[in-house]
Amino acid sequence: MKRAAIICLCVAALLICGIVAFGEGTVSDSWARLGPINKITISWTAGTNGFASGDTASHVRGEILRVVCDPDDTSVPTNNYDVTLTDASGIDLLAGKGANLSSTTASSIVPGEEITDGTTTSVVPFAINEKLSLVATNTGNETAGVVILYVR
Repeated sequence: MKRAAIICLCVAALLICGIVAFGEGTVSDSWARLGPINKITISWTAGTNGFASGDTASHVRGEILRVVCDPDDTSVPTNNYDVTLTDASGIDLLAGKGANLSSTTASSIVPGEEITDGTTTSVVPFAINEKLSLVATNTGNETAGVVILYVR
């Protein structure tokens, strides 16, 4: 009797974990070399909870010059969805600029450290050499999009 109860609890726990993992969504990436620039396309698909997260398959090396967040045309995310792209230290490389994205048009972001010399503000690109983590939230159920990195 006790053994049967333990087996039932284990089966229930596995089912619950499977449902949570399934509902989380997926992230995958592909790479293309465009002369001196690498184009890294990170595709995300949200689960039933409007959430997707995952890491790039390989280390991203270089300076991030530009990031494009593009919602899917068919599995359209909710308006004002959010994307973060973090390094191993947990720093959002988009610096919050991935918040409240449009569900119908692509957004172009120039990430980096802002430096002001008193009158002019410039952006110095982030240098990276590690796997990156993408999290898409507030996307709506079973939606999709891509985040494209241009890295030199």
